[in-house]
Amino acid sequence: MELYPTPSDYTQYLQSTLNSSQAAGLPAAEFIPLSHAVSSGVWFNNIALSEIDPTLDPMPVRMNWCGSDNRTEYDQNLRDPIQHARLQQAGWIDNPIVYELNSEGWRSPDCREYDIPEPSLIVLGCSFTYGTGLHLHQTWGHKVSSQLGLTLVNLGMPGHALDLNTVWLMMNHQRIAQPRAVVICETPPTRVSWLLGDIALSNAYAHTLLRLASARGTTADYDSGTPSWLIDNIKLNSAVNYYKNRCLVEQWAKSLGIKFLHFNSAGVRAKTLARDLAHYGEDWHNTIAGKVLEQLAHQENN
Repeated sequence: MELYPTPSDYTQYLQSTLNSSQAAGLPAAEFIPLSHAVSSGVWFNNIALSEIDPTLDPMPVRMNWCGSDNRTEYDQNLRDPIQHARLQQAGWIDNPIVYELNSEGWRSPDCREYDIPEPSLIVLGCSFTYGTGLHLHQTWGHKVSSQLGLTLVNLGMPGHALDLNTVWLMMNHQRIAQPRAVVICETPPTRVSWLLGDIALSNAYAHTLLRLASARGTTADYDSGTPSWLIDNIKLNSAVNYYKNRCLVEQWAKSLGIKFLHFNSAGVRAKTLARDLAHYGEDWHNTIAGKVLEQLAHQENN
């Protein structure tokens, strides 16, 4: 028996829910299969503020900017004497970065799709796992996978927690034939992913519930306002949501008999910064990689 649902299971469930709603006389809704919605949401989130045309359909892309590591902020920092000095000290003058994303939005060498037959390491997290402002080889996930001789499956998603990457993993785990370990880098609180469907394009865009709630009154969509109790309790409920996702990944790993590690990076200091001057630099990733390797080795010995 298949322990974890397949994409077709989710699609059948959503389609039946949609049919039931229509039968009950509720307004018709645009149906976007969940597998497509998740991949679409990840892709559009991960090309944000890059040079990639956001009206395109998801596809493998190579880009030089991403999220907080965008050209506008970088040029502003270059013009500011203090920030320019920080960029120079960190080695980010004339040091271009190429972000390679596959068609599902994950950062992957040569835009490789995540159909991985060889032994691999799966990492989940936010921009600190994705590697915003850094070359891929500078990230902790790449360092750990290289040290272990494993192919990296980087499910880091800037600005988000564990919602979409966990769902993607549960729906696509059959495509990763030989996972050897799965590691989660804990993300900041208050993040609950929220997909918004674009009916015209049949794509979904990933946002966070906090950002949507905070936008009340700023656009026509939110003129009615967002209940204060929703905003006041996002942090609490995001913790519940995060715990569920973490436990799901852990139980999945245990069902396969592979190593699982969840770590909190609080207290790990950095001397250098990434190119956006907002994320930590390579020395932080070296420290994290060392700690992860140590804990995985400890599991091996026990």
